[in-house]
Amino acid sequence: MTFNEAQIEALAPKPAAYKAALKIVNGAKCLSRGLSERALWATIQGSGKNPYKTQVDMQDQAYKCSCPSRQFPCKHALAVLLLHTRQGTEADTEPEWVIEWIDKRRAKANKPEQVKDKAPPTEKQLATRAKSKEKRAAERMKSVDAGAKELHKWLQDQVRIGLLELPNRPYSDFQKLAARMVDAKANGLAGWVRALGDVDYGDMKNWQDQASAIMGKMHLLLETWQNYDNLSEEWQHSIRTLMGWSQSSKELIQDKSAPAMKDQWLVLGREVEEKDEIQIQREWLWGCHSGQQALILSFGTRFHKIDSQLPHGSVLEAEVAFFPGIIKHRAIVRMKKDLTNRLPLMPGCLPDLIELSRAHRRTVKEFPWANNQCYLVADCRLAQGDEGWHLCDTSGNHLPLVTNFSVVKKWFLFCGNQAVNTAVVKKQEKLLVLGIFSESKYFALC
Repeated sequence: MTFNEAQIEALAPKPAAYKAALKIVNGAKCLSRGLSERALWATIQGSGKNPYKTQVDMQDQAYKCSCPSRQFPCKHALAVLLLHTRQGTEADTEPEWVIEWIDKRRAKANKPEQVKDKAPPTEKQLATRAKSKEKRAAERMKSVDAGAKELHKWLQDQVRIGLLELPNRPYSDFQKLAARMVDAKANGLAGWVRALGDVDYGDMKNWQDQASAIMGKMHLLLETWQNYDNLSEEWQHSIRTLMGWSQSSKELIQDKSAPAMKDQWLVLGREVEEKDEIQIQREWLWGCHSGQQALILSFGTRFHKIDSQLPHGSVLEAEVAFFPGIIKHRAIVRMKKDLTNRLPLMPGCLPDLIELSRAHRRTVKEFPWANNQCYLVADCRLAQGDEGWHLCDTSGNHLPLVTNFSVVKKWFLFCGNQAVNTAVVKKQEKLLVLGIFSESKYFALC
């Protein structure tokens, strides 16, 4: 497939990588290029004596380059894609270094899983493993329960003292309490405590509403935890996740009983944030035929970079599997077949922002902690107010946006602020714009 330049820019791990790729394109450093049904490749002169060998797997969206960069894809791979998009590439015979790489990838993908030749575990070994697993689970539940009780008592103390004392608390108090939740193996509760500490208590207009909302959801979660044994299996999965249990993508890939859906998925956009030296990436997909949304959540550190291969604005034919829970939201791409730039049909949209609010209230009624939910809304424009940018519908309803000047700039560039169908994410009381539909095409803005 051929990417457009907006999709290539979205692939860049950092804005600087895309700018560096543009310099390579404009500087005529590409010595040779070629294209086959499987791959796109080039040799690019860098600072060293030997040119870098850059290659792109066009069927499975993978990249490799002989340069020393740790970014993925590197500036050279981005430059090769840009040159192909702008100028096209002549078909050629794959050189040996491309053949070797592509063949290894295909062999690895098609290689059946090998089972090590060893004796199956005995009944005694199986019983011992099950007992150890049960013991670890019981210890985890006991530890989390102790943390939940401590946090519940802390919340009661805040109500007794009065919420007006919250602005007088040093931030270190919230940090210490969050650390104790981590020690109790309740990382989810630690996140709620940090969120309460991060409230802007200098904002005399909004801090009370924000703090009350966070504490209310914390209290509801703790009360629900006390009733854990009486919940359904789906509710237990959801509550454990909120309390801090991790969700295993590897287990979900192998779990054939997990809820899954095949569709042509539009890659709407992404959001990246950093917390405590951990990079969190959210990518939203929308099923063109089903109208189902899916959130792909990835984590990275300075030692392990996020490896995303979903070009935003493209359409991915795939099977998406969903983690267990009350609402189908977080998911993984389990079986990927094809990637195109063509929308098979225009997805249906909510008529206005009033319907968006109603739809979100229904979701919150079903699951009170729902956040990062995606919606498509018809005929929207941008408007600037005293406190930032707002999304407006044709009836004059408006909702504030998460501040992002880059998104605003791209919006005006693509549509000139005409009324367009828009993909947004509901984040607390604000909206994050992901992209817009214009002339039967989708343009990802972030």
